[in-house]
Formats: sequence, C-alpha cells, structure tokens
Amino acid sequence: MIKRAYYEQDYEDKEYYELNKPRISSVEDWKAILRNELASNKKGFDFIGNVLVETYYSPNKTVFCRDLEKKIGLGGINLRVGDFRNRICKSHIVEFEEQIRDDSGTDRSWNIPFYSNEKLNNLPENKGKFSWVLRDELAQAMEELGIVSNNERVLFCNIAYMKHYDCLNYEEKPINGGQYIIDTGDAFEKYNFHRCEDGMVRGFVETKYVGGYKNGNRTPKQLHIENIDPSYKEQDEIDYVTVVFCAKNPDKNIDKTVIVGWYKNAKVYRNRKEYLERPFNLETKYEHAILLSEDERTFEIPRAKSNDDNIGFGQANIWYANKNEHKSFVDEVLKYIDAYTKEKYEKDVSKENLTQDDELNEEITNHRFNGDETFEYTKEVVKKQEPKISFHGVLIYKRERKRANNAIIHSKHQCEIDAKHISFKRKNDGFPYMEAHHLIPMSKQDLFEYSLDVEENIVSLCSQCHREIHHGENADALIKKLYNDRKKLLKNKKIGVSLDELLSYYGF
Repeated sequence: MIKRAYYEQDYEDKEYYELNKPRISSVEDWKAILRNELASNKKGFDFIGNVLVETYYSPNKTVFCRDLEKKIGLGGINLRVGDFRNRICKSHIVEFEEQIRDDSGTDRSWNIPFYSNEKLNNLPENKGKFSWVLRDELAQAMEELGIVSNNERVLFCNIAYMKHYDCLNYEEKPINGGQYIIDTGDAFEKYNFHRCEDGMVRGFVETKYVGGYKNGNRTPKQLHIENIDPSYKEQDEIDYVTVVFCAKNPDKNIDKTVIVGWYKNAKVYRNRKEYLERPFNLETKYEHAILLSEDERTFEIPRAKSNDDNIGFGQANIWYANKNEHKSFVDEVLKYIDAYTKEKYEKDVSKENLTQDDELNEEITNHRFNGDETFEYTKEVVKKQEPKISFHGVLIYKRERKRANNAIIHSKHQCEIDAKHISFKRKNDGFPYMEAHHLIPMSKQDLFEYSLDVEENIVSLCSQCHREIHHGENADALIKKLYNDRKKLLKNKKIGVSLDELLSYYGF
C-alpha cells in the first residue's frame, strides 16, 4: 500500500497543514480501535459501515460531508464523528494530542479518521464543500481486519450483442440473446449506453425469472450483490462497482464472448428498478460509461467450462469473479480497462481543447484590428474562472478573445518564434495573419489556482510555427525558446512552472 506523505510544502495554508497531520499514526492502534468499536458499539450508529466503509470505497477514498449524508440518508455526520472520537478516548486504547477549536472550545474530531484535500476544496465546483480523505493507516487497518477488501468491486454481465445499445438514437436488433430475445426480437439492454435526460446511463442485465420468463408470476430473480462484497448481504444496492459488459461476437466464425464496454463507479441494484417504464439494475454517470467500437471488441472473456479455474461465465448471465483463482484474470481485465479509459480521457481532453482553441482563433480571424490598439503587461493576478463540463465529462475553461487579441497586439502582429517569419495579410484589416497559443495549455488549468488565460501566457505565432508546436518533431526547441522569453512573466501571474514541467505538458 502506497502511503501518502504529509509535506508542509504541499499546503499554501500552513495552519491547514497542521490540521491534516495524523493524530493516530499507527496501523496497530487503529486495528485496536476498530476491534473495540465492533465489540462495544453493536447497537449504536454503525459508524464503521456508514462512514468509514463508504469513504473507503469512494473514488480516491474521498467524500464530502454533505454528499455522504445524502447518500446514507442520515444527517449530523459531524456529530457522529465526534461521538466516534469520544468512544476512542473512553477506551483508553491510544492517547492523542487535542486540537481545541477557537470557536467552540472543543477538540476537533474530523481530522482523526480523515484529512482534507486543500486543492480539492478550492476547486470552483466544490465551493462551500469540505473534503474528507480516509487516513492511510486507518484504511490499511480496515483491510487487515477484513472489514473491506482492497480488491476493486467488479461485476461481469453477459448481454445481447448490439453495435450502439442506444435504441432511441439508432435502429438495430439484438443478436445472440437468450430465449426471450429469440421469441420477441427485443432486449432491455438496448438502452445500456443511452444518455438519459439527467446525464445518467441506466443499464440492464438479465437475471432471468423464477420458474422461467413464461411463468405467470413473472418474478425476476435478484442480483446477489453480496457476491460483489459480502458486507452488503442485507443491502439493496452497492456503489463504486466496475461493470464489464460482455457479448458473444455475432460472426459465426468467431465463437467468442468479448468485452463490448463498461461502467466505472456504477451503482448495482439487487432488484430491478424502472426509469420511464423501462427496467434497469445498473447505473452510472454518462461520462463514466465507455462503449467500444466493433473493431475494438477483441478482449475475450472465457467460458467457465473451458478452463480448470472456472474463469468466465457459466450458464448465468452474471459472473461475480470473486474466487481467489479468478484474481489474476480480473486484474488483467481491470488493467486493460484503466489503460483504455485513461487513453480515451486524454484524447477527449486534447480534442475538446483543440476545438476550443480553433474556435478562439476563428474569433480572432473575424476581429478587425484598427492599428491604434496597444497593450502592456501588468502584475495583477487573475483567478481562474469556473469551468463548464463538456458532453464527454471534460472540464473546459473559457478562452477570452480580448486577451488573445491583446497578446497579438503586444507582439506587433509578429511571430514570437522569429519576427522575420512572413505570413499572409488578413483580408479584413491588412495585418499579418497570426494565431494565439497558450504556452501552458489550457487543458492543465486544473493544476493552477490562477488563470492560464492571461496575455502573459498567450503567444503570437505564425500558422507554420503553431502547427509545428503541436505536431512537429522538434517542437521542444520552440517551447524552450518561448519559455525562456516568458518565465518571469508567468511567475508574475503566479503560474510559474519549470521547463521540465512545461515540456511534459506537450508529451516530452
């Protein structure tokens, strides 16, 4: 398990750093505390299950207090954390230094099991929220006691084969389904990758019916979520599951079941739900769903009967992959999914930001410079604007045409790689055609507290140099030249970076 370090230089607010230092730093101490909690608090609020376990399985082991209250349907989590702190003190298992609050005169409680991510709290979309990140030592103690598993929650679903799984936008028929599909030519999984009006995707996997689907009772079988995580035996739903959709390739010469797509961070329901009169038992946000194109559907999932370790699907449409002998294969699948997801996200980020840059330069092209305009740099820093979320879940920060125009005006309509570079004259004002380029790419705005969309970070380039800096073999030489010209200006705007960092943003 990789430990997070608590380095003072990671915190701009030094008081914040002091609040985040571990107050109980021993895994063995945490194990003793958890054993006592399990033994002595059986009838009280299940703090371990409702708070610690939920946080453990949240992305990056991080929750926001209000979001957690909504999720578990209980308020006053802060007070319950305080009760947990008091039980630790009464047990006399471990002593820790108090941190008395100025406003209430009481000891802080939240920073015993958690610390807070300052950078995450400062993001515009988290305004008014306060993050809790589970302590590494506590997480390790939970793992060693078997309260949680550090294995990723995963569920394999065998569904009918379709190209789009979005019948509201594409006309297609399911292939290679069960008896219901054979009889009706229909399948509920036809909506599995349709983006619902609320930004979610709601999927379906057939769990079959008690007595068969032709039985008059038509009672669907449950999806046994306790096979995903044993601690959910009494629960009706489970979160943060990677759902892997698989289907038999329709090509008669390829008798294989392959991965067709997946949901990340999905919620899985024990019993079917309904949305707009259609059943579903799986859901996630649209940006967490990936459907592979047909030529990418090459990762084979075996049938259990084909190997000694029973890896893969049996007769059921569900494979829980929860046996020790399944682990190495599941790890291989998850590694593939994570690599593909990361690559796709990076491509989406690049594509979305290139589109924004193209739109910015189109606006500049349509602007008419009058020749009397001037611009000088200032030392005033600019806070970054709140981003918008694109259709693919990418954060996009607005580019202001006026700032880009100012940068070109400041360059005297010359290429900043070489002022002698000749460009054609613009037909609407006669000035040499130049394009605006953000030296620190706007796609990296999340890494900075202050805006990258400032004149000091925008360079004027001829179209040849602009293409070369994005696609050229020797782009690093251009970047180094621009960096040396701009590094002091970037620092003035509190967006200073090292040359190595800047080059890494371009893939060097």
